[in-house]
Amino acid sequence: MRFILILISMLLASQAVAGPWPRGAGQTFFAASVRMQQNVDGEYKPNIAYYHETGISRRLTFGADIGGSIAGLDKAVAFLSTHLPTTGAWAIGLDMGGGMISEEPVVRPGFSFGRKLARKSGWLTIEGAVEYSPRIAETDWKLDLTYGFQQREGLKYYVQVQSGQPHAQPTFLRVAGSVTYRIAPRTWLDVGVSSRVVNSDPVRVKLGIWRSF
Repeated sequence: MRFILILISMLLASQAVAGPWPRGAGQTFFAASVRMQQNVDGEYKPNIAYYHETGISRRLTFGADIGGSIAGLDKAVAFLSTHLPTTGAWAIGLDMGGGMISEEPVVRPGFSFGRKLARKSGWLTIEGAVEYSPRIAETDWKLDLTYGFQQREGLKYYVQVQSGQPHAQPTFLRVAGSVTYRIAPRTWLDVGVSSRVVNSDPVRVKLGIWRSF
């Protein structure tokens, strides 16, 4: 049952897993954000995240993921991702990372599938990762599904279904929506909100910035 749930649930990425499309040699992307997360008592707490990718070759990308983990704890993970050659409409990416989460060493394999859609310059991605802590033999997992589209030049929208399970905690599921607006060449402002479906913070509000160069 859990395997089926993992296959049909997603963000992530939010930013926690390298995407299925190669960054390209010499190309860099970063995203920084601040999230205000409402707890069950109605109080808000900040969560700061930073995500970075640099293309090493045509198919190989180096990245760093710093900030909150699946469980909302501090993390610093570096990874390498490769983008597999395909003949169909779907792009496929695989990555392997490692670092520290909540003062524990972790190994983090991940995957991503993506497809660009002709309608409204849209895209669809499925991204997943497992965070394994060898010292304590515990595993977290997450899976995100994202649908995005560009309504007009300089304005993008995307919707996510975010799911996962920190170790010793129940599976969570939440829905998020974001709007990104181009504020300068290759620079975007990202504003979003997410809401709990089950076992998550009731509300999360996000303000972020993307830049590629």
